[in-house]
Amino acid sequence: MADVVSTGLYPLPPGASPILGVEVSGYVEQIGEECSGRFSVGDRCMALLLGGGYSEYAVASECCTLHAPPSLSMQTLASIPEQWMTAYQLLFTVGGVKAGDTVLLHASASGVGQAAIQLATQAGAKCISTCRSDEKVQVCLQMGAIAAFNIKDHGDDFSSLVKEANGGQGVSVVLDPVGGSYAAQTLESMGVESRWVLYGLMGGKGIEDAMFLKKIMGKRITLTGSTLRARSDAYKEKLALALEAEAVPRIVSGEFKVLIDSTHDMTTEGVHTAHRIMQRNENIGKIVLQVESSSKRAKTEEA
Repeated sequence: MADVVSTGLYPLPPGASPILGVEVSGYVEQIGEECSGRFSVGDRCMALLLGGGYSEYAVASECCTLHAPPSLSMQTLASIPEQWMTAYQLLFTVGGVKAGDTVLLHASASGVGQAAIQLATQAGAKCISTCRSDEKVQVCLQMGAIAAFNIKDHGDDFSSLVKEANGGQGVSVVLDPVGGSYAAQTLESMGVESRWVLYGLMGGKGIEDAMFLKKIMGKRITLTGSTLRARSDAYKEKLALALEAEAVPRIVSGEFKVLIDSTHDMTTEGVHTAHRIMQRNENIGKIVLQVESSSKRAKTEEA
């Protein structure tokens, strides 16, 4: 997603800051007059933003701000709101995943993918993952996927592998941030009356197959496009409350893992390094940018 966001190809919703960054952790510095009283100045918190996270101070809506358990580091907290709310939304609100489903996850070594594997598995679904390195395959298997494939080894021809892993059957649900370049194989991997949730276009917007729509109809597939950033505050609040109740306690207990690839200082050099890692598709899990003042305050708090 880094290329899409940093090159201006991800349209900003109304009122969003043009500054990058949609998830943060830190301390409450000020509280708006219309807030309900859930937070006090000095509280540790994490939040989903419309934008503006690449900064020392950021403005967050109360409905998208979560209390931060004291046992979790600021780096871990900064890796939770966007990726886990997105994964929860895609799986359950949009995809309707339930026990017994088989979910195909593309680009599943991402932060969203790693969260989705764990959430779906905990709900009683099975996960099959695609990614683009052997190291990422192993991480997906460790997180709970029943099968994972480095599709670079198969010329992006993965449908037969997916069906074999699922007992010869097509999958029930697909979470797809890739789009065009995977579309033909994704469709072939799906079962009758399955659900296809498209939440990114990293592999292009177009599909060359003139029969594509007919094939969608033939399998009675439900194809749904989904984004989170432009959703209403009420919609995001429901996700935040669900995350706080169902996922955060499991993160605290260690049942769910928040995978952090690397942490970099929020300096020109640090930001450039972080973006190069994303653009090269080298990361496994989240890349965190750390503001120096937050680091100092955390050390003071621990002392």
